[in-house]
Amino acid sequence: MAINFTDSPSNGDTQTINGRTYTYNSAKNKWDTTATEVAGPTATVYATVNDLPGSATAGDQAFVSGTNRLYIWNGSGWYNIALVNNTPTWTNQPNSSYALATDGTATTITIVAADPEGLPITYSIASDTSGDIATVTQGTGQLKYLDNYSFNFECRCRHV
Repeated sequence: MAINFTDSPSNGDTQTINGRTYTYNSAKNKWDTTATEVAGPTATVYATVNDLPGSATAGDQAFVSGTNRLYIWNGSGWYNIALVNNTPTWTNQPNSSYALATDGTATTITIVAADPEGLPITYSIASDTSGDIATVTQGTGQLKYLDNYSFNFECRCRHV
């Protein structure tokens, strides 16, 4: 992009172009600008990760003062741009299998994980061959089989 400065400037003359201010330095015979004068994106400051809004415009930035971390909204979620997004860790390691009650009593399994960047954990059932009798409650990490009478104990169902 071409920038057109005024002809025959005097020392100390200023000109603002596209939000950037330039000052003419006659000793150097050139227009100078400083990085502090450059207008650019700013980050909104929040106290905690939980204070981050649930949606934003792609490219919006947020600084969380409680964790001293910078985040950017990519159009679907907040991402910590200061570090690599690390994998959440289990707070209580779930078992590899569970015995379900055969008398129809609902079975509730609570799983809890923590995100190293402090972002909320989203729980879901990625694969369910039981016929949708299992649910996950967000925020609590509870996986619940609603009605064990409906569960087919003869099939080799998987819930991942």
